Amino acid sequence: MSVKKGLNFSSALRYSVLFFVVIIGILPAAFLFSSCSDDDNDDNNDVVDRIVGSMSIIPAGTFSQGSPSTEECRFDDEAQYSHTLTRAVAVMETEVTRQMWADLRAVQSSLPDDPTATGYGPGMNNPVQSITWLEAVLFANLLSIHNGLTCCYYIDAALSVPLDAMNYETGPVFCNFDHGGYRLMTEGEWEYACRAGTTTAYNSGHDNLTCLGSDANLEPLAWYAENAHVTGGLQTHPVGEKLANSWTLQDMHGNVWEWCWDWYLSSYPDNSTDFRGPETGSDRCVRGGSYSDEPKHCRAASRGCCEPLTRFSDIGFRLARTVQ
Repeated sequence: MSVKKGLNFSSALRYSVLFFVVIIGILPAAFLFSSCSDDDNDDNNDVVDRIVGSMSIIPAGTFSQGSPSTEECRFDDEAQYSHTLTRAVAVMETEVTRQMWADLRAVQSSLPDDPTATGYGPGMNNPVQSITWLEAVLFANLLSIHNGLTCCYYIDAALSVPLDAMNYETGPVFCNFDHGGYRLMTEGEWEYACRAGTTTAYNSGHDNLTCLGSDANLEPLAWYAENAHVTGGLQTHPVGEKLANSWTLQDMHGNVWEWCWDWYLSSYPDNSTDFRGPETGSDRCVRGGSYSDEPKHCRAASRGCCEPLTRFSDIGFRLARTVQ
């Protein structure tokens, strides 16, 4: 397993018909070559996207991020703190799939080829994986362009140069969380969305029964090391086959780790509002555990981290949008 886990620091009639045909012919090209919109469509809070499907509205709120000292199998980097999130977000109900990647690439040709290592899950409804953090944020900006939304990601601190296929690997990445485009969740947003009001190890309202091996409380929720076997070994599985949490999000536990915005920090801050991690770092956070992980790494509070250029078959992503 390649993710650094639980570090113990211990996008006339004839003339009328002709006009219609011309417009239809132009629109795809307009979408293909457009850049980030100057106008947010924040009033368009549809919960079904043409590419990435259903999204759930997650309200703003305050929760305890991390795990209590009494939780089994916890790690030292999970010490709880009170975290207030002031933005409501629309979150994908599942992880981004290989089909979603193909659908966006069909209308945004600058998106790279699907990087998925198919030996670890070949199905088009399986999560895309072996994706770098930079490819994930590029996908987000291209999806925003396709939907006429203002991009969230930029390559300059003034937020004036949108990240695109020509520059996404050239330097630092900055995010405008107030824009209505697609983006990764922060680590805090991820855990809050996963928990959906619960305070237990799993978002079903149950705690983990074991650190290693089969866990009956995790089985209905996740593809993990004890149930993800297929001929040839462990693999990802089609998204949406396991139980959803009370906010209708699926696969928050297991299947693939999910990239988040934050640079990894080994200890949480004191009580905070809209915490987004440190300004710089070496590793970006991943959350949720994967098909190759034991129960202890699939808990809601469990944390992982990887270098942004990392490609591992157990890392994918899901997207969100600020809607308030």
